[in-house]
Amino acid sequence: MWQTGTRRQRRENPMSKLWYQEPAADWNHALPLGNGSMGAMCFGGTIQDRWSLNDDTIYSGGFMDRVNPDAREGIEAVRRLLSEGRLAEAEELAEEAVMGVPEGERAYEPLCELVAQFKTPRRTRYHSPIQALWLDGRDMRGFEPGEGVSGYRRSLDLDRGIHRVTYTLDEIAFERESFLSYPAGVLAIRMESGEWRAFLRRAGRVTAHRQLDRHTVSLEGCTANGGTAFCCVLRAIEGACTVIGDMIKGRGHAVLLAASATSFRDGDDFLQAALGRLDRAERKGYAALLEEHVSDFAPLMDRCRLELSRNPALEELSHRERLRRVQAGENDLGLVEDLFDMGRYLMISGSRPGSMPLNLQGIWNQHYTPPWDSKYTININTEMNYWPAEVCGLPELHMPLLAHLKRMVPHGREVARRMYGARGWVAHHNTDVWGDCAPQDNCLTASLWPMGGAWLSLHIWEHYCFTLDFDFLKEFYPVLAEAALFFVDTLIPDRDGRLRVSPSLSPENVYRLPNGQTGSLCDDAAMDQQILYELFAAAIQGGELLGRDVDVYRALIGRLRPVEVAPDGRILEWMSEDKQEIEPGHRHMSHLFALYPGRRSREKPQTL
Repeated sequence: MWQTGTRRQRRENPMSKLWYQEPAADWNHALPLGNGSMGAMCFGGTIQDRWSLNDDTIYSGGFMDRVNPDAREGIEAVRRLLSEGRLAEAEELAEEAVMGVPEGERAYEPLCELVAQFKTPRRTRYHSPIQALWLDGRDMRGFEPGEGVSGYRRSLDLDRGIHRVTYTLDEIAFERESFLSYPAGVLAIRMESGEWRAFLRRAGRVTAHRQLDRHTVSLEGCTANGGTAFCCVLRAIEGACTVIGDMIKGRGHAVLLAASATSFRDGDDFLQAALGRLDRAERKGYAALLEEHVSDFAPLMDRCRLELSRNPALEELSHRERLRRVQAGENDLGLVEDLFDMGRYLMISGSRPGSMPLNLQGIWNQHYTPPWDSKYTININTEMNYWPAEVCGLPELHMPLLAHLKRMVPHGREVARRMYGARGWVAHHNTDVWGDCAPQDNCLTASLWPMGGAWLSLHIWEHYCFTLDFDFLKEFYPVLAEAALFFVDTLIPDRDGRLRVSPSLSPENVYRLPNGQTGSLCDDAAMDQQILYELFAAAIQGGELLGRDVDVYRALIGRLRPVEVAPDGRILEWMSEDKQEIEPGHRHMSHLFALYPGRRSREKPQTL
């Protein structure tokens, strides 16, 4: 059963909970919390626990002007070489004269680690603080059979956004409960334990560890290259606690609060911004913070529901055991429900009004040089992150992506003018926290794809179609219209008057010509035509609603090529049968855009 809506009675017996019988062996097995701007990966260790923290605005440097000074002439020359069939020369020139300089944008970096260590009468020494960052998985867990641990359970309540750990160590009961509050802007941790100490650590670029008062410590730093200045502040608000050095120590019951702030979001007084969040949260107290958090989080999870046939007996098994059963061929529809719920949980935890959009890893990242920089890959990844937003009844969670388009537009205008001699704005296959729109990397299969801004702009139209928010359309239509205007100036007519994008490519794919030559740059990628059809259609429909002149878009949409089908029934990825797919079934399936997320092949099946 499928239900969606903005108001629906809450489930009486929510079963959407992930649980495990052992601590996380590494970061990939930790469980995520988030409030949009701040993320935490919770490990659930026994003698030492960790919360790996992120702030979604911490990047490795400031904005860079990366437009290649030879790009304007280079683009024209590459177009000419492609039209003359001189592929190798076109690609060599593109690498030299068109790619961004420097090649890469900024990378997403971690905030810090919050570490809690525990002692018992049997375990009378803590790990050293430096070990807290470098211990391997086994030592970090502090968990081995027969070492005094029993009744271990860690869980993540997807309905309420709460992480819990319970166990007995050396006959002492331990319990921890954590959540990241969007209304309060803090991480809250309730601990019931023996003797403990807690501290903040970061591997580099730290400018200060400070005692701020007898219950509060801070970690402050700044990324390189004119990047983000940041802080994380940790405070104990309940229990008998004291600060020694840069650590908070206590015994038994305690509540810890942590808040982050950055120069990107909070300006030069970012430390005061973090302290202000802690002050307001402390005045509320833990019980009120928890109630406020659940009242905020749970209704979002309740916006829609997927109900399959769950087996109650399987709910008694840990998720690790259930996954083993499925891998062995067993059925478990409850895991399918959990997977669906987990997708929405990550969006609710990682994308809230006022936050940055979800990046390649949501908001959770442990590396200083993460895969693909953990920023925004906009040739499908970022867009795909937001496909559930409207259909799952979470339109307000779409807004961080749409707001980021406004950061991109000024840079995209400069790229359009200086690289292409065009009006409007353009983005290629990546962007970062600053809205960089120049080509990323020097990768012929990806970098010179000028459709990133066009595809992202379609999210404006999708949001309007679901919400019918006319004020939103008035505010954001210029972003969409300027993305379309870029192609008014840059589309190239072919011999029969049809319009092409040049230079371009089919994202991350390679073709083979009849002479055996392989390449990526082209002027006939099917995906380009399909995106432009949707973009011009949205510009026309939105413009008509707003009373704008849309004649130029109406004139161009009819000159785009239809979806091309080969004699054997294949939809062509390049609109020339001379270009053969080297990798049929390539992961991007770009030439199916008209089917999804586009509408052309659904609204006009005769185009197939």
